Amino acid sequence: VISKKDVIVLGNLEGSVYAGADGGAHFVAALGMNPETVRIGDVKGKTKEKGFWGRKKQTAPRIAYKKGEEIVFEDLNFTEELLQTLS
Repeated sequence: VISKKDVIVLGNLEGSVYAGADGGAHFVAALGMNPETVRIGDVKGKTKEKGFWGRKKQTAPRIAYKKGEEIVFEDLNFTEELLQTLS
């Protein structure tokens, strides 16, 4: 998936995702966050969570966003503080 803006997946995200192709600060949210690679703006990262048979399946909703020069993954909990960091 490639998007100029944010990416919101109402299901399980697998493979590669690129949000913020316009260069802005955007985010990726999914009900199941299992991507191989994530790119937000000019920052590219890989998921580090591995299970015994490969990638560890994430069943809780999660969000990924750019913080400085890294991509941060958090449980999807729309608090006012999180929404302020994405603005």
